[in-house]
Amino acid sequence: MDNKQFLYGILFIVLATVTSCSKKEIPNNQLGQVAFAFSGTINDQTVSYEAGKNNYVLFTDFSDNGNDVLLMSGEFRDKSAPNNDFLRFQFYGYDSIMNDNVLQNVFSQSNFPSYSEDVTVQSIGNTQLKFTSLYSTGATINWDFGDGTTGTGDSVTHTYPPSLNNIEVSMNSFFPIYNCGDSVSNTINLSDPANSQVQFDINVLSLAVDSFMFDANTGFNQYNWDFGNSTTQMGGASAFVSYGDSLRKIVQLSATSATSLSSNWKAVVTPNASAPCFAAYKFDVLQTPTIVNSQRVPFRTCVITYNSKGKTYRSYKNDASNQSNRSVFILNNAEAYEDNPEGQSTIRLNGSVSTFLYNVNDTNDSIPIVSNNVSIAVAHP
Repeated sequence: MDNKQFLYGILFIVLATVTSCSKKEIPNNQLGQVAFAFSGTINDQTVSYEAGKNNYVLFTDFSDNGNDVLLMSGEFRDKSAPNNDFLRFQFYGYDSIMNDNVLQNVFSQSNFPSYSEDVTVQSIGNTQLKFTSLYSTGATINWDFGDGTTGTGDSVTHTYPPSLNNIEVSMNSFFPIYNCGDSVSNTINLSDPANSQVQFDINVLSLAVDSFMFDANTGFNQYNWDFGNSTTQMGGASAFVSYGDSLRKIVQLSATSATSLSSNWKAVVTPNASAPCFAAYKFDVLQTPTIVNSQRVPFRTCVITYNSKGKTYRSYKNDASNQSNRSVFILNNAEAYEDNPEGQSTIRLNGSVSTFLYNVNDTNDSIPIVSNNVSIAVAHP
């Protein structure tokens, strides 16, 4: 490309109307400067484009695709050889045709990051758990749900927002007949409580309350039991123990999954029928958030496309990765300086570029693009 090359500016805005217009004269600002130019290097080769000299025409189009995303596009291309090399700049931003503050809303920041083709993961809804105390006949049960709230009762339901991950839930039991109480706390993984959290039930096997069967939830490969009396058991999800004294015992279970996920659970038991100071609970999952995967919205991003000698390069890798934090275009200023015949203002963007462009067919093939002088003009409603 040489100085006879020019810029096509194309604007797509997601609105319910379709309009097109063209200009045959170059809109200049009050200083008379050329509105469309690129001066810098691409792949370490000096490049200087100045549009508007060879029968330049600016086209604008407005179309509705239902996403409420404004696309402003300026393209340097040789009009006499439209199939040859080109350099294109595309700017994305939220907007509406009824909005009078387009300049402020779309270009309220100076740094335009890279476009991303990846998807975002969003959790919609809350996690609801039902907590139930174990072996609590005749006891008063108090709960601390770990999020600053409390509750009472043998069985309680509590809802957690998706912003929480690991929470510590405490249960306190008091048996007024025996004037005896105890407490226990467990940390619950709210990211996937049904599958990532181990827990266990307690079954009393004798009237003397000295023999117990513990049954843990399945889904883990290895279960390590500590019965609180210096004895342990490694193996399956069920365990049996018979105590020979009435001392307080902290029963703890550590489980590991095939993916090396580790989870722990504990309960407090006192093997004495005359003073049943038990503190143990389990939970059931009533509701979990819905995971929604959606395409990342390309707002306030920039895409640079360069076509050279049959190869096409873009300012983002074609590998569906998140590149939204990588700077592509630094906007020095944006100004509206003319209204076209349809009453739409023309925006001039001035800025700089220092990034890499990637081959759309080979992400290992990249070329640098550098310019401290980029000037592009497009129309907006």
